[in-house]
Amino acid sequence: MTIKPAPHRLSRADFIAAFGGIYEHSPWVAERLFDSGLSAHDANPANLARRMAEIVDAAGYDKQIALLCAHPELAGKLAIAGSLTAESTAEQASAKLDQCNAEEFAAFQDLNDRYGKKFGHPFIIAVRGLDRANILAAFGKRVAQSAETEFATALGEVHKIARLRCICLLPVSEGRRPLRWRSLAICWRLRWRLVGLVYQRLLAIALAICCGPSDNRSVLAIC
Repeated sequence: MTIKPAPHRLSRADFIAAFGGIYEHSPWVAERLFDSGLSAHDANPANLARRMAEIVDAAGYDKQIALLCAHPELAGKLAIAGSLTAESTAEQASAKLDQCNAEEFAAFQDLNDRYGKKFGHPFIIAVRGLDRANILAAFGKRVAQSAETEFATALGEVHKIARLRCICLLPVSEGRRPLRWRSLAICWRLRWRLVGLVYQRLLAIALAICCGPSDNRSVLAIC
């Protein structure tokens, strides 16, 4: 699904309805962003994601830990009960976490329990592009990290998830606008290079004509 019109053209209510789920169960991020002001640059998903991440990073520990705790466990109770948000459901399904075999499911439950008791928030990872084996391997490594390191890692994964959600919501044409301008610049450079080559060729022919038949071959060879 894509959002139209561009973010800066939406009302506050429409913007929050569209982007309030970028950070899991945390519409306050979208609210603060809208209240700080939007521009045409925010139609670029990378720019929008960056600004939202800056709001979260400046929000302080209490808001950040609440944000981490708002995320569901992977292949956990909420997933089994079908109570995930639409975004989380799609993300977990993309990694086929809804197709765990008995051994994988048991591994997820054990790691969820150990991780939650140690860190006080769920394990969070941007699952798009990963499979169950990748996720379980990362899970096993991260449960052994220190609380400080893992907090920073989890928050970084939250930002990555948010960025991917922004890309899904914003039209491709808006997000690729900078690339279009780079392409135009390349086309102009190629055009002027072609003009220069044509000019050199015409000049060489003119010189060959002026110099007479005896020098035609030597002059044209320069071309």
